[in-house]
Amino acid sequence: MLVTQKDVAGLVVLYQPEDYVLDNIQLYLSEVETLYAVDNSEALLNSKVKEALIEHPRVTYICNGKNLGIASALNVGAKLALEAGYQWLLTMDQDSQVPPRMVELLLNEINSYPHPESIGIMSPVHMLQNGQVDTSLREKIKAGNGSVFEADTVMTSGNLLNLAIYAQVGPFLDKLFIDYVDLEYCLRLKKNGFKVLVAARVILEHSLGQIADRQLKIFTDRKFTLSNHNYVRRYYITRNRLFVQNLYKKDFPAFCRHDFKCQVKEIIKISLLESDRLKKIKYFLLGVYHYSLNRYGKL
Repeated sequence: MLVTQKDVAGLVVLYQPEDYVLDNIQLYLSEVETLYAVDNSEALLNSKVKEALIEHPRVTYICNGKNLGIASALNVGAKLALEAGYQWLLTMDQDSQVPPRMVELLLNEINSYPHPESIGIMSPVHMLQNGQVDTSLREKIKAGNGSVFEADTVMTSGNLLNLAIYAQVGPFLDKLFIDYVDLEYCLRLKKNGFKVLVAARVILEHSLGQIADRQLKIFTDRKFTLSNHNYVRRYYITRNRLFVQNLYKKDFPAFCRHDFKCQVKEIIKISLLESDRLKKIKYFLLGVYHYSLNRYGKL
């Protein structure tokens, strides 16, 4: 049976949104039947945004009253969509702008795939604000061997999440709160025999931290890409990636080895090139310490 846009609900996670977020939400609404707006704001939500969402007939606004984390918000939206009988859930963050017909194009790839029942996630290509995409996907796109590629992991924003499979493999892990929530879920899908696919012809511009390129002229003229995540995000990234590496090291050893190498490179770049480096290193070490104590949830 072909999947249509009537089978797709949308979810956007809000956190202290500014007025421009309403423009993004209008784009999401053009792609789906219903949109669940889950508000993780700790302070009073922008009244203009809140009133517009409450009054919109195709938006269901859910106020958590505090920041419960990205995993909790994703689970709230997925549960509501399942209860309403939707088959797929478009997962968005508030800062991403969807290109025209994105859901339609993703559904075309799902419907033309030989075994659509095996697809846990269909993702666009996430292009970061410096124009970069994941190295492995970039090579596959250049090769031009197909319109869909299998990936180990993808970021959450812009994905179509198969809700029947979500019900089988279980919810996103609340204990992680933020960072590596999406990666852990993708690896869990693959461990259970499901596919994480990327539609090479569908591009989503995605904001990730404060990415910048910087030269380290003392040693080399090579430019290094910096994420510039703040120290709190560095804590979550460190703690949660150690958890994921340990959890999946037997099932996906190559992925975990590569991710560990990335971690080493990141801490070197932070130490040499990023601002507020001492505080970031302190919270990196705190993340390692809390991982060793099995301490999770919100910092």
